[in-house]
Amino acid sequence: MINQSFAEGFKNILELSLPEGEGTLKDVIIDCLRECQRNSQKIERSRISEGPVRAAIGFICGRSGRWPYVYNEAMKFLKGKNPMDLLTKRELNSLLNNIYRKKGAGYRNAQKKITQFLTALKDLDRKLKQWHKSERLDKFEHEFERILEEKAKIGRKGIENIIRDCGYMKRIPINIHEQRF
Repeated sequence: MINQSFAEGFKNILELSLPEGEGTLKDVIIDCLRECQRNSQKIERSRISEGPVRAAIGFICGRSGRWPYVYNEAMKFLKGKNPMDLLTKRELNSLLNNIYRKKGAGYRNAQKKITQFLTALKDLDRKLKQWHKSERLDKFEHEFERILEEKAKIGRKGIENIIRDCGYMKRIPINIHEQRF
């Protein structure tokens, strides 16, 4: 009886309607899983998906989740744009002026990290085409994680979330508080 109640409760949660006509929680979960699958398939076809790259740039600007407003503004700005265009100084300054509103330490820090990140990503894109299809996803995961850590300076949970969005689902993102628990 308890298991049946738990299952029914879980089913009811999945069927909850989200605000602003975004469907149900189940619809959102299915959409996210499909997006992860598409990103994984792109990597197998030697292409880096723009979604996780945009998310990484948002994490850089939003200081790995400490400034959610800045992250959201970066994601709005980047929607529908090729993130690699930020390698041009004009485009990068346009993004940073839009989300920071003034120049300062955060602005310059983000400018440097984004440039380093995208430059390293360009090199990874070249390597991706050289790797055999069967090893592409694993090698990409390892190299992308290194770039996120060394160039973008994103924290562990952010890295795990971005890599999950690339379709690499062999581990679950856990933050330090969840680990302690």
